[in-house]
Amino acid sequence: LYLYRSIPAVLFTDLRYTVASLSAAALASHLFPGNAAMWVMLGFAAAASWSTRSAYRAVNAAQPWNYSSKENAVLRLWPLGKWSLTGSMIYWSFSQGFYFVMAALLDVASVAAAAATRLLLMPLNLLATAVGHLVLPIASGWMVEIGPKGVLKRLFLIGLGLLFAAAVYSAVLWVARDWIMGTILNKSFENQDELIALWAAVFSLKALRDITSKFLQAAELYKELTVLEGITASFSLVCGYFAMVAIGVEGGVIGLLAGEAVGIIMLFAYIAYLNKKTGFANMAKA
Repeated sequence: LYLYRSIPAVLFTDLRYTVASLSAAALASHLFPGNAAMWVMLGFAAAASWSTRSAYRAVNAAQPWNYSSKENAVLRLWPLGKWSLTGSMIYWSFSQGFYFVMAALLDVASVAAAAATRLLLMPLNLLATAVGHLVLPIASGWMVEIGPKGVLKRLFLIGLGLLFAAAVYSAVLWVARDWIMGTILNKSFENQDELIALWAAVFSLKALRDITSKFLQAAELYKELTVLEGITASFSLVCGYFAMVAIGVEGGVIGLLAGEAVGIIMLFAYIAYLNKKTGFANMAKA
């Protein structure tokens, strides 16, 4: 749907999932207060199924698939798709896997504190992810229209715009943090101020790194990007492990912050290397 620029269909599909999943969570929590988790997850699965069918119908309306074609589209996509899939799995281990390390090293209360404070900053993550999905197919077209250097400049400016939005959101959240945690969420965690500040830094760097990485994706350098993600994930999890052993729950988020910082440094260094070595030659696609 993103590739077909069918943004209203994306929003409608996401709206269905949101309404269905939140309704299922509220109903399950009310009916099964002592054992809601399993029913909430079943509700999420039902919501995902419903929204997926909606998205499928929208895709089919935008571009009907030719089921009788003998051309193996999956086989054609696999040379790049395998690296995209591997990179996505590595990225997940980097951004979400630290919870497993935290649960093993610390306790459930620590995981809850990290997850609850992370939730406050999730709008930044969702904004960066949504913008990244929209920008990638457009950036592929820009490669031909304005060339790699023009694409890189535009992506960097978009990344700076997201950084500014993250700074404004984080400032407002910081002022209202006690009211949100104490009144709205009715939760209070030890060191929550430190966790909120660390998450704000993590998502700010993540926004810039994610948008800039679209340059390598638009140039179809998925293998190289996967290698960078692998180094980033490994460095992050190792740093997080030792930081959690030393200082506790904040260490897990510090590990993510260290990973994002190293990841963005390596990304810019590799882009600079490409420019010096090739001048971005032969990167524009027909």
